[in-house]
Amino acid sequence: MMPQAKLSEKVVAEDSSFLEATEDWFFKIQFGHMGCFLYDYDIQDDTYRGITDWHDWVASGLVTREDALLQYSLPPLSDILGKDRTIVEFGPGTMKDAESLLSTFECPNYVAIDVNPNVQDIGKKLVKEKFPNCKFEYRNLDFFKESELVTDTPAIGVLLGMTIGNIPSPITSYEPKEKLTSALSNLSSFLPDDSYMMITTDVCQNGNTNIKYYSHQVVDDLLLSLFYRMNVELPMKNFEPDAFEYKPVWIPESSLLAHTAMATKNQRFKIAGKEVWISKGDSFHIHNSYRFKPFTFEECARKAGLSVVQYWQKEPDTVRLYLLKKEQKCT
Repeated sequence: MMPQAKLSEKVVAEDSSFLEATEDWFFKIQFGHMGCFLYDYDIQDDTYRGITDWHDWVASGLVTREDALLQYSLPPLSDILGKDRTIVEFGPGTMKDAESLLSTFECPNYVAIDVNPNVQDIGKKLVKEKFPNCKFEYRNLDFFKESELVTDTPAIGVLLGMTIGNIPSPITSYEPKEKLTSALSNLSSFLPDDSYMMITTDVCQNGNTNIKYYSHQVVDDLLLSLFYRMNVELPMKNFEPDAFEYKPVWIPESSLLAHTAMATKNQRFKIAGKEVWISKGDSFHIHNSYRFKPFTFEECARKAGLSVVQYWQKEPDTVRLYLLKKEQKCT
C-alpha cells in the first residue's frame, strides 16, 4: 500500500474541474469520468512521494502489444497515406510513438493534443532535436469534451494507446454506441474533410483475459493515485486516501472493463466543507477500458462520418489498428 500523502499548502480553487468532478463522484452524481485526472499532471513534488503516475504506466511494458502492432502497420500505412501530411496526435503523453510517426510520414507539422501541459515541453524537445524541419504545436484540450479545428489541410489524426476505450460513461447493460459515435465524431471535428484517422482498440471479449491484463501493481498504484492527488490538491479534511483498493470488473453486456475502487473501511470526511460518509465495501467507478466488438466500432465510425479503409491485427493478439477516413460532406 502506498504511503499517505501529506497535505500541501497549495489547494486548487473551489471552482476547479477536478474539485467539481470529485464532488460529483463522491456524491454519486457521475460515474466513470475520472480517468482524465490520472493523466493531466506529472509528479514533481515531494508531497506525491510514493504515488505512481502515467510515466510509470508507460515504463511498465504493459503497452508493448500495441507497440509491436504499430511497427508492423507503419510501412503499409505509409504506402497508403504518403508523406508530407500534418499529424494531429491525441493524447501523445510521453511522445513514445511520435518519433516513429514523424520518421515514417516526414510531416511538416505535428500537433499534440493532451490534457497534460508538460507534453508541450516534451514535444518541443523531441522535434527540435530530431525533426528540426517539422513545426510543433500543442493544444491543452480534453479531446473527449472539447473541439477545435487545428489545421486547414487534410491531415492524419492519431489516437493510440487504445484510448478510444476510455470514453467517460457509467456502467450499463448495453454497449454505449451513442457515446462512442459522439466521441469519434468529436475527434474528427479537429480535422478537415478528406483527413485520415489511425485508432487502436482492443477487441478482446474474454473477461478473464481482460482482468488479468490489468492485474499488475503498477495499475493498482496508478488508479489509486487519484485518491492521493485529491488529498494533496483539494480542500479535504480527515480523508484517508489509503483506505481503498483497486478492483477491475468485466461487464460482458457492454464490453466494458470498468476500473473501480472499493472502500476498505468506513470513513467520514469533508470535501470543500461538505460531509461525505463512505461505508466499507462501497464501490467507486473511476475509469473505463471498453473492448468494443469490431462490428460495434465500425458501425459507430460510419455513423460518425468515418469510413473504414483497412485494419491491422497481429493475431492471436486482440489489438487492432484501424485506418479511417473522414469523408467530404455532400453539399
